[in-house]
Amino acid sequence: MTARYQLTSKGVRSPFVLVRQAVYERTGRLGCALSGRTFSGRFGGGGGGDAGAASDVGGNSGAGRAPAARGAAGAGSTVGGPVRPDEVQPDAGRATAGRTGAARTGTAAGRLGAVLAEIGRGTWSLGQMPLRQILGRPRERVPDRLELEHLGYLSDAGLVLSRSLDPQRIIDMIAALAVPRLGDGVIVFLRDGEKARLGTIVHRDSRAAGFLRDFLPSRLPTLDSEDGPGLVLRTGQTWYMPYLTDELLARMSPTGMTDIPFPDFLKGPTITVPMPGQGRVLGAVTLLRLSETYTPVDISLAEHLARRGAAALDNAQLYSVEQESALTLQRSLLPENPPALQGVEIAMEYRPGTAGTEAGGDLYDVIALPGGRVGIAIGDVMGRGLHAAAVMGQLRAALRAYALEDWPPAELLTRLDRVVDSLPGLHLTTCMYIVYDPAARRATVSNAGHLPPLLVMPDEEPDYLVLDPGLPLGVGGVGVFSETSLELPPGSGIVLYTDGLVESRRRPLEDGMDRLRRGLAKAMENATEGTGEGTADGAGEGAGEGMAAVDAGVPAAGASSSGSARALLHRCLAAAGVAVQTDDDTALLVMTTYPSRPALVDVALPAEPESAVRARSVVGRILTGRRLAAVADDALLLVSEVVTNAVLHARSDLVLRVHQEGDRLRVSVDDREGTRMPRRASGDDGESGWGLKIVDMLARGWGVETTGDGKRVWFDLAIPASGDTNGTPSP
Repeated sequence: MTARYQLTSKGVRSPFVLVRQAVYERTGRLGCALSGRTFSGRFGGGGGGDAGAASDVGGNSGAGRAPAARGAAGAGSTVGGPVRPDEVQPDAGRATAGRTGAARTGTAAGRLGAVLAEIGRGTWSLGQMPLRQILGRPRERVPDRLELEHLGYLSDAGLVLSRSLDPQRIIDMIAALAVPRLGDGVIVFLRDGEKARLGTIVHRDSRAAGFLRDFLPSRLPTLDSEDGPGLVLRTGQTWYMPYLTDELLARMSPTGMTDIPFPDFLKGPTITVPMPGQGRVLGAVTLLRLSETYTPVDISLAEHLARRGAAALDNAQLYSVEQESALTLQRSLLPENPPALQGVEIAMEYRPGTAGTEAGGDLYDVIALPGGRVGIAIGDVMGRGLHAAAVMGQLRAALRAYALEDWPPAELLTRLDRVVDSLPGLHLTTCMYIVYDPAARRATVSNAGHLPPLLVMPDEEPDYLVLDPGLPLGVGGVGVFSETSLELPPGSGIVLYTDGLVESRRRPLEDGMDRLRRGLAKAMENATEGTGEGTADGAGEGAGEGMAAVDAGVPAAGASSSGSARALLHRCLAAAGVAVQTDDDTALLVMTTYPSRPALVDVALPAEPESAVRARSVVGRILTGRRLAAVADDALLLVSEVVTNAVLHARSDLVLRVHQEGDRLRVSVDDREGTRMPRRASGDDGESGWGLKIVDMLARGWGVETTGDGKRVWFDLAIPASGDTNGTPSP
């Protein structure tokens, strides 16, 4: 580009100089306007001050001068407030502008204008005076600062609340974020249909917290209330009360305030803000202060926090519903309780993965076969989601049908392979099927690409069974599987599992299998030595979550390797280091063998309350006669609870049996009413269900098994080596 130059009396001037001159001139005029002075341009703007003042930056004529001066005068006379038209005098003229400029030299605008005027004349250097001295002390803009602080607080709150998918955890975090930032105490109410329930209570004063925890549970707000949390839960509108009166508290409480006086230290300012979520009110957050009132800014901040908490809570509740639906589907396709068998004990557990809410394809089954034999199977369908779960359900149904036809393991897998090939799409499936005969003490195993089972033999370290791995089901028309036979004497155990037990994103398969084997060996060694480390801390943690069986007892320290199947299952979980929540689904099935002995007690009982008294009497005589007084107290208490529970819920004739199997005493009660334990309803008053909790606390283990016409509830007690409290060994 060719630059154009201007020839003047002082030489050649480039376009850059011309631009600088124009900038200086405009700066000077702006400074004069701010300070109320006239501009005398140095750079070719005319010599006289009047001439300079007569022409503005845009080159307008003097006709526009008087209104500009009047505007300046008006602005100078109304500093700190709005300008009214009647304050501007039409004849103020230049004299008014001069007076205004003199008056404004002490202001920040006047000082800045003077500096800009000097810059316009080219006589000012920015290094002469700091800008802070030019403008004076800056005013602190409190609203902007608080707004940024509030935005940061809400942003941090959103990040904290989004980290959890546990509804109760989110409720606790809302309370932690609110106290002490927004109040001295907080109460979170949740709407459950047409009722309100208490979420959490937090207060900085321990006295206030204790009073609220005692006061509120029996005085929850109702949705038809016209005040307080009940109103907020119904309408979704914020409610504020500067001071709580006794009359207002009486209206808010459905039972009134006559029995318990409300303390004065809790009658301070109170606000209740809604927790909205997808067209409904999820709950309400009540904030309490001892004295300081709530400002509109405080109320707005509380409302924003409640909205963020509601969004996180709604998301967590939706996730819980989806996860529970997937888990319900998965469990409905798996057996809930193992069958009651002679000479064999079964424990099984399923834990869903946490990578998502989709169902998985892990399967297991236990089938009672003719002749007292038992068939156990485990498998894993490739993939996740409803489709994998549907394929798993079809394969389990086919496997059970072929097993009941009494096909040998290899032949059963061959037929199952044809079923997989007939399904649309590719469904690679690993599967293992074992048939065990307690009379012959032999097991026959056939495998279709599944992980090898872990054998626990008496007086030997656990090790994996070496057998032909075979190809997975559904690879396409191969269908040739081999069989392996082995002896399982009494006191043996066999562990079947899926890859979720031994493999994860952070652990290769080989390392996981080696850890399981070594960890189980160490646990059994410690248990044999009586150190108690065989039941590693946390082994039973979360056992009730994701369990296919109701069996929920953690084995006592010192249980031998030939103990219950549930004890061995817990040791495997502890040895593998499986957390309560894992990436992948985990299915685990454990079978232990023991010699069949005649029952110490085998008596039929009617479904009457007096049966509990008779059961205690029969069991007490047997334990006393066999010098088992060390376990008599616990046994009598637990048998009474189990029999009473069966009388209340089963309403059928009962069969009480007592077996002594090595170092444990097993007591079982059979009934003919359903195959599962009754579940407590949500509206129970809390007085029911304590019997099984006592069983869970005192017994070494307990569980439920299915029989031909009902179910069997059993519990185990550990028999001390001394036999009884007097040191007499048991026979």
